[in-house]
Amino acid sequence: MKKHIKTAGSVLALAILAACGGGDGSSSGSGGSGGGDGGGSGGGTPAPLYTKQQMEWAGHESFYTSVGVTQIPGLIAQASLGFVRYAVEHDITTDSEECDGDSPGTVTATFTDGNGNHKIDNGDKVTFKLVNCRGPVGDELVDGTVTITYSNVTGDLLDGSASSGATMTIPLADFKLDGSETLNGTVVIDYARDTKDTVDDSDDTLSVQTTADQLDIGYSQDGKSYATRIEDYSSDYTYGSETRLYTFSAIGYRTSGTDPLLGAFNHTVKMTTPLVYWRDLGDGSPDAGAFETKTPGETITTTIVLTDTEDLVEIKSTSGLSSKMDFAAFDDL
Repeated sequence: MKKHIKTAGSVLALAILAACGGGDGSSSGSGGSGGGDGGGSGGGTPAPLYTKQQMEWAGHESFYTSVGVTQIPGLIAQASLGFVRYAVEHDITTDSEECDGDSPGTVTATFTDGNGNHKIDNGDKVTFKLVNCRGPVGDELVDGTVTITYSNVTGDLLDGSASSGATMTIPLADFKLDGSETLNGTVVIDYARDTKDTVDDSDDTLSVQTTADQLDIGYSQDGKSYATRIEDYSSDYTYGSETRLYTFSAIGYRTSGTDPLLGAFNHTVKMTTPLVYWRDLGDGSPDAGAFETKTPGETITTTIVLTDTEDLVEIKSTSGLSSKMDFAAFDDL
């Protein structure tokens, strides 16, 4: 997944929320998968090692894939809740508007209320259809139809003062970002909101688990086609309304495919230090976090290091290579 998916993710959220008049948004979208020659060793030949540039890219992509597979479907899920609130308030089931950008295209949202009770119940659905949808940030294109299906519903998801929860299943079929990047696979989100039995929502806590058995990403660059597969993805995080912090307790997945810089790759990635960041990650660097990326030839660690004066990222490999840069430079790799 190319790095520009971070911007496309934020465009997706802004486009949907602008049209649907609801939702509380989320952090800006994330990066994607890629990076690293994962060629295995055979016949006693050692697996190839990364150059410094390859090592840095592997660390970068491990970080942004870890966050991105949670955030992009999460934006869609939050937007679905926002639209249902809007639909119930205005006694409608569908709405269509232009996306918020130049030559914006359209987004249409539809709420399928199975029993007509103006609440979210098991089997209810929200569908977003985005047609050539360009958002206000840059010129990225978001195009496709996605349906969120609710199950395991507890409580009233539309009542902000009551604890509630649900499973949201989100299939992505040829869902396009930036015109050429295509996502295929199913992401499942288990969502729980704890209101602490108080009317004040400032102490609310969200607990979210995101899983994807398989997510395929295809894209083209400089006339060549590339493919990435993410397997066995799982993440768990909590969000505290009072602190406005996301705190991940677990992230892990396997990824393989081809990459413009590194050719074929095969990685196993896991979070080794809890990732913590403010609600709007796009406005700054994470507070903490570390990831381990295992390839057939080496292990790379990527660590967020905050000091009083700098937000740094350290990337080290068991090959002996290492690199250190500020977060802005890391983000721009």
